[in-house]
Amino acid sequence: MKIEYRSIGYVDSPFCTAEGMPIQPSRSEGAAGSVTVDPEYAGGLKDLDGFSHIILLCHLHRARP
Repeated sequence: MKIEYRSIGYVDSPFCTAEGMPIQPSRSEGAAGSVTVDPEYAGGLKDLDGFSHIILLCHLHRARP
């Protein structure tokens, strides 16, 4: 079985390197990020107002083992 996925947007974060990046959300107070969805998928966001949470899957392409 082959599973493929493709990007539909990106995350902007104030953290560009691992140095200084908090490993727990409780240590990231005041840090703001944003998610940008490609215009062709923006219609899929129209009914999210009724939800308190969403699940965001991301690919950490700069992470090193």
